[in-house]
Amino acid sequence: MQINHEIEKYRIKTGMYASIDGYSCGFFEIPYRSYVLRAFVYDGITDGWEHVSVSLKNRCPNWEEMSFIKDLFWSEDECVVQFHVPKQDHVNNHPYCLHLWRNKEKEFDRPSSCTVGVKEEILKEFTQKLMDGMSPCPPEYNKVFMDNLDGLLT
Repeated sequence: MQINHEIEKYRIKTGMYASIDGYSCGFFEIPYRSYVLRAFVYDGITDGWEHVSVSLKNRCPNWEEMSFIKDLFWSEDECVVQFHVPKQDHVNNHPYCLHLWRNKEKEFDRPSSCTVGVKEEILKEFTQKLMDGMSPCPPEYNKVFMDNLDGLLT
């Protein structure tokens, strides 16, 4: 997690949520487009979990806003997650707040990217093999792929 000089200028320095420059935790009001994202940052120094909560006044942050905050505080090669905990562990202190987490001690186990979708370069190679009459997969997969090819390429 990084709080660089670019982020420091958005740190809240007065009032109830004030913190000092250079401190590894704190509240920030970060301009985004025509509004402000509020972020509370915690560096995980005591429990090993880096954390940034992101909130807006009238709605939950969307994927684009959460990605913006992720990229602001972490590098592109770090895995950062949102959790959906069991109901008995759920805590909601703000109706329009979402959280990003990174375990400082170990890398997250995560599923293969192909469970989400096909990366563009693999899709192109796969499509070319099919067009050339080659079979990169068992026949039952080829039929499913060909039946859905238009949807995958648009």
